[in-house]
Amino acid sequence: MGIFLNESDLPSAELLHFYKVFEDTALGVTVLMVPFTILVMVFTSNSVINAYRLLLINELSWSLLLDIMAALIGAVSLYPLPCYYGVNVTSALSHTQQLTYFVVGIGVCVMKDFAIFYQLEYILVKSLAMDSKIRTFFLMTPKSGLVLTHVGIILSILGTGLGRLIYYLPDQEEQKRSLTSLDPFVDRTHLIKATLVGFIALSATPFIGIAFLIIMYNSMRKNNWSTHTYRLQKMLFRSLVFQLIAFSIFMYLPCMMLMSALLFQLRDGPTITVICFCFVLMHTPIDCFMILYFIKPYRSVVANLLKVLQTYGDTTMQYTTHRLSPLSQYLFQRKSNMDISRASTTQVQHF
Repeated sequence: MGIFLNESDLPSAELLHFYKVFEDTALGVTVLMVPFTILVMVFTSNSVINAYRLLLINELSWSLLLDIMAALIGAVSLYPLPCYYGVNVTSALSHTQQLTYFVVGIGVCVMKDFAIFYQLEYILVKSLAMDSKIRTFFLMTPKSGLVLTHVGIILSILGTGLGRLIYYLPDQEEQKRSLTSLDPFVDRTHLIKATLVGFIALSATPFIGIAFLIIMYNSMRKNNWSTHTYRLQKMLFRSLVFQLIAFSIFMYLPCMMLMSALLFQLRDGPTITVICFCFVLMHTPIDCFMILYFIKPYRSVVANLLKVLQTYGDTTMQYTTHRLSPLSQYLFQRKSNMDISRASTTQVQHF
């Protein structure tokens, strides 16, 4: 439990019921969309975007794992920020297990963010001129070396971020005693400091992304590429832009609002966090749609699949109608005979 003393700030029973149903529904859609999107990418033979395809699969895999963890816990965040309670199936876990679940969930969220960042990095490097020092470095460095470098960066940031989180994580039992004794000021200074660090780091994210996009756009305009290469880069750039727009609306802004509500103790903070989590759970299906629609080879595969399904449906309907046709004629004839029989009986009775 956390230090929220006003019960009116807590979500209503109706909202919690909607929250649970929405989470289960969103998770069901995600579980269908992610494997379908990955299968489309795997079975699309296009050597030009094979490397980028691996980055997309990596991002969708972390997104699926994050959505599963978020939906199964059904978290309602309290103050201080690490304190929460769950309304879904894994809320029955023990105290230690829930803390572990929380830390692992944060780690998975960070991995998803890194996966999106590496898509940004890949397209940025590809948009640079061939004689660019950065592009030369990436071309000259072995792939294994690049992978190890990226893994090292991820581990160092995860270790630093999660290490601070675990160090500043409040004792849940102590927070319960604080709530019982109605002392909202116990041990809060270091918690605000820890949350503020994450808030500032998140605040800087959009500026980094916008700077990368501007550099990519300018590089694409300056380079003298062939028409095919330019169209390919433009397609991937457009896909990435819409992915980042979806990420900003359904991940970044809700997370910022969640942290703001709890950091600055806004009224109805826990209720606000429930609404924010609903937005977060909508991101992955929309991200899948952006990938399938804005990357032309994948869009073509989906369009062909829909045509096949439509043709199959029309054929099945015609076949079914043809098979049922004699039966329909028999029923119609039987009904007509019954109507004639009733009319004859009525005339005889009248006579």
